[in-house]
Amino acid sequence: MGEAAHCRLRCPALPSRAAPDPATDIARLAIPEVVDGALRRKLAAAATDAGVDIDVSQMTSADMSHQLTDGKIDLALSYSDAADQPQLTAVTVATQRLGIVTDVNNFPGRSTLTLADLRDYLYIRGPAHWEFPQVRAAIETLRRAGVRDKPGRRFNGITSILVGLRQTRGITLCPISADLLNVGDPPEFVIIPIEDLVVDLEVFLLWRTDNSHGESVARRLLRNMNSIENRPDDRTFRT
Repeated sequence: MGEAAHCRLRCPALPSRAAPDPATDIARLAIPEVVDGALRRKLAAAATDAGVDIDVSQMTSADMSHQLTDGKIDLALSYSDAADQPQLTAVTVATQRLGIVTDVNNFPGRSTLTLADLRDYLYIRGPAHWEFPQVRAAIETLRRAGVRDKPGRRFNGITSILVGLRQTRGITLCPISADLLNVGDPPEFVIIPIEDLVVDLEVFLLWRTDNSHGESVARRLLRNMNSIENRPDDRTFRT
């Protein structure tokens, strides 16, 4: 999602717990623009534990399969399982529950909302490629509940969407645990679950099946991510 950006895994967007030993491997990983914060931290820790130095770039989930097939990246975190791409392997690494993001002043003190609360709010649309089938179905449910929609008006990324939401009765769907919205001090936006609208998106780790290096790194990352998830006393990566 959004314009491509590059960084190393140990940049602030994907922090690790400590500086690793000299990396034994380098892998190129693509991520979407909006990713669960806990998943990013878990991936960073898994890479540190595996001694893998990961070069991160942002792109749309639709572009990831082509980049993998062409050998331009080794791994991808994607909202698409690439089921129509038999040359790719996909493993589910997380499920993200969506809520709505809105100006912090719209629902002061509320920790959950219902569809009825959103009547007459305006749905702010992002790029068309963000609207996976589950998201399109959720938008239709919001419309039936009285949320206003302007399908022909779209914003091209999270930054412009936040501009559209600022100090308005606007809403958009977003992963509940996304931590990219810490804008302003105090924060200007809030993400709130909707009690009667449950939307889950799976996140997949993808690699080209015949890429032995990509598969080796992927398996090590998956093993370490599972290990981190099962550490009950490790609070470093909790949100």
